[in-house]
Amino acid sequence: MSRLLEQALTLWIDLLQIDENMTTGSSEQFKNRDQVRTIRETLVRDSSGVTALFLLKNSVSHYLANTAISLQQIINGDRDYLNTLSQVQSLLKLLDNEVLNEHGHQFMEAINLALLHYQLNGNKVLRTLVDDGHTIWKMRHEALYSVEKLNVFQFLSGEPEPAGVKPQYHKDIYDWWNINSLLSGSVGMPSGISLIIEILFVGGY
Repeated sequence: MSRLLEQALTLWIDLLQIDENMTTGSSEQFKNRDQVRTIRETLVRDSSGVTALFLLKNSVSHYLANTAISLQQIINGDRDYLNTLSQVQSLLKLLDNEVLNEHGHQFMEAINLALLHYQLNGNKVLRTLVDDGHTIWKMRHEALYSVEKLNVFQFLSGEPEPAGVKPQYHKDIYDWWNINSLLSGSVGMPSGISLIIEILFVGGY
């Protein structure tokens, strides 16, 4: 997958006509450069290259949907147009990879199984996010990054639950303004696993 990614990125960079080490250029060029850097950085968190390749596929789809070519260019056989078309076709052929598509299928299966497990399959908002190919892979990228910042705290003090009481998965995500409020709220929760976000203030809101 890493070889496929490198080949695809090389074509993508040529198509965008950018330099990854550029220091001058338009805002659009810098945006595209940062996008390429983000895709490369994703390899640090997912060495398989799958997440990076799907982010690249999304970027290519966005490019195709928002790039306009005049009929005059097509009729005249404009050289730049023909070159761009050839590059796009080569890139799409690379990204239409059987192994990559299978990885994507397995990932979506895992997402759908998770929705069933947490009884969220009927949630229209989540269903929309999952069905949106661009959003779900962006979320996977952000989730991989977030794991590096995630801390696990286990509260083992106090009386244990009666025999037979199973831990619960808390479906809501809680955010607290300070540690005292967090602890106060946690005391009243049933034993189980929950996701907590602590809001930190650094130099103002």
